[in-house]
Amino acid sequence: MSFLIDMPVSPEVARWLKEKGYDAVHASEAGLHNTPDRKL
Repeated sequence: MSFLIDMPVSPEVARWLKEKGYDAVHASEAGLHNTPDRKL
C-alpha cells in the first residue's frame, strides 16, 4: 500500500510508515510543497 502524506501532517508520519514497511512519501519530499491547492 502506498501513502502520500499531505502538508498539514508531520513528515515524521511518512518516516514511521516507511519503518513499518509501507511505501510512503511526504508532499514536501515529492516537491509538492509549493504547489497551490487548486493545481492539485
